[in-house]
This record gives sequence, structure tokens and C-alpha cells, in this order.
Amino acid sequence: MVQVMDVLVDIDATLVYPAGGGPPVDDSVQAPLLNRYSLAHGALEFLAALDCYTHDQESAEKSPIRMRGGLYSCGRHARNCSLAKALVEAIHKRLGYHFTQKLEAFSVPNGNCGKKILRGLRRGLDLHRTILVDDGGRNVHPGEESNLLKIYDFASHSHDLTYAHKLYRARLSNNLVRALGMIIMSVTASNASDGTATVVEALHNLQWDSDNMYHHGSSNAKAIYDQGLKAMQALNPGLCLAYPTTSPWSLICSEAEEAAVFPRCQDLIIQDCSDVL
Repeated sequence: MVQVMDVLVDIDATLVYPAGGGPPVDDSVQAPLLNRYSLAHGALEFLAALDCYTHDQESAEKSPIRMRGGLYSCGRHARNCSLAKALVEAIHKRLGYHFTQKLEAFSVPNGNCGKKILRGLRRGLDLHRTILVDDGGRNVHPGEESNLLKIYDFASHSHDLTYAHKLYRARLSNNLVRALGMIIMSVTASNASDGTATVVEALHNLQWDSDNMYHHGSSNAKAIYDQGLKAMQALNPGLCLAYPTTSPWSLICSEAEEAAVFPRCQDLIIQDCSDVL
């Protein structure tokens, strides 16, 4: 029996931005417009890659893993559903890919105080195999922090020309390439653990150390971007990294700059990330 792995993806400032309001990218990879929104770099390829991904377990005793994507937003439900439909149509038109599963859109009820509760969200969802891709941490429901795959936040983007901020721009613009690579590597690490680590535990280990400090280095390894880009290029061979001259996996030499641009404390990233990261 196939094991279902759910990947819920935030919409605003993760997959799309208001028209003309997203992170700057090179003209060669300028995101096309989708209705009133500008697509994040690799957004269509990211969603299609989730839909077609299947991980065949090495052991016959283990069931293969099939990803099931979905959108999860604090926006209006009618807007979310309309956007999900438009994204699927754009993927078919621009990539020639037909979705094999319905791309469902989930909305945060008013009574949830903006929290994106994962448990019980959809039939068959297993928290040990569920990942929330989001640029904000305030929406994480208490107890589900390990399910969060934190991408970089556009609200903290600076137009400063320091190397640190150029690096932030490169990481921000390649958010979804990195996120897909982290998802694939978490599945691979879980499988290699021979059952001792779930996908979510593998993701947690990739992002956090034992003191709950964020791994900005290992979670941005070149191998992660290579994995994500390879999966996207299987659907769109012409896709490349945004800002290829500024490698997003590079490290900042100054510890002070690193700490200022890339906070590591979990309290800052999870609880107040929309103000800080």
C-alpha cells in the first residue's frame, strides 16, 4: 500500500505575490503573471513536482511514498480555491503537465487565530508525514513546529547592496527550489534511517540543532538546491536558479552580518518570524 505524504503550501509570499510586488529576479527568469499575481520563481514546477513525486522504498517490506500537495492560506476561501484552479490550469498550459490528484485549497477558519492546524485537516493525513511550507512561523499551531519547513521571508528583504543582503536576495528568490530539495532529502534521510526517523523528524534534524538553533548552513547546502532544481528541471528543462552569480548556499564571512540577516534562535523564527526573518 502506498504511504501518503502531505505537503501543504502557503500561498501569499510563498507561491505568489501581488503583481509586481515580489522579490526582484533577473529578466531571464522573471516570473509570469497569473491573474492578479506574480508567480514566485519555480512555483509551477514546485507544485507539479510534488504531484508526480513517488519514492520507491528500497525494502520490499516498506510501502512506496506518494506526495499529496495542497494549499493552506489565511486568505479568503473563495480566493484560495480560485487560485488553486488557476495554478493547475497554468501548469497544464505552460508545462504540459496534467495533475494526477486534486490540488485542494484549505483556509484558516476565523476561530483559529490564524493558526494553520494540520491535525485532522484532510482524510488520511498523518502528522509524521506532513510538511507545511511557509514563509511565516506565527501561523504554526503549538505542537506542530517540527512540521514547518521555513522559507525566507520577503518582508525582511533589503535593497542594500552588501554581500549579506545580496545573499539573502538569492536565497529568497530560490525559496521553492530549496524547499523541494529539503523535502526530497528529508524523505531520503527517513528511508535511510531504517524506520528510526520519520520524514518530519528528518526535516527537523535538517533545520534545527539540539539547542533549537537554526541550521542556516546545512539547510542551505548546495546538494539541497541541486536536488530541488533537478526535480523541477524534469518538468521544465530550461529552469535555472535565480541570481546564479550569487550562490544561495554561500556563507557570510562576518558572524555579525550572518546573525543580523539570518537569525538562528527558534523563538525568533517560529514565534516572531514575520517581523524578523
